[in-house]
Amino acid sequence: MEDALIKDKDLLNICWKLRASSKIIDKNIIISTRGIITLEKLIGKNKVDKTYEVKDLFKVKFFENVSGDKISKIIDGCYSSDDKNIY
Repeated sequence: MEDALIKDKDLLNICWKLRASSKIIDKNIIISTRGIITLEKLIGKNKVDKTYEVKDLFKVKFFENVSGDKISKIIDGCYSSDDKNIY
């Protein structure tokens, strides 16, 4: 369903990775379909406004109440050295 709803496939793939990694670190972190849709809209608007860094949009949308240590562990679980995702 998400694949049909989200146009930005790079965003969708990183959100799937973040979701999987988050479940390991903290099961209370929710990366919902609605959240991904909202984030896609915010990123699109931000491309015009250039008001925020994309990492800040991710943090506000999904990790606002998550410690920096947990966020680092989640991100580490998402990336490999050959990852080409723009986010």
